[in-house]
Amino acid sequence: MFLVSSNPLALGYLTPPGDIGADVVVGDTQVFGIPAQFGGPHCGYFATTDKLKRKVPGRLVGQTTDEEGARGFVLTLQARDSISGVDKATSTFVFIRH
Repeated sequence: MFLVSSNPLALGYLTPPGDIGADVVVGDTQVFGIPAQFGGPHCGYFATTDKLKRKVPGRLVGQTTDEEGARGFVLTLQARDSISGVDKATSTFVFIRH
């Protein structure tokens, strides 16, 4: 499995990760100048090869703590097919610790 975290501005000049065999590519779009409001949120991207697209969990859930130390969760990504009930949809949750 070859995972690449890339800067999308650099991809305008560098070889695309897919051309060098990347299976998964992730990144943050903060470099486009999207302001973070009080620490967030801002958007990112997550891409896979066609071979892996049905293996990605239907929901990615982020976990963090607030100013008072209380644990909090946010639905980071929800696949459209997991809503519509397509027979190949995944229903697995993956938790990402922030």
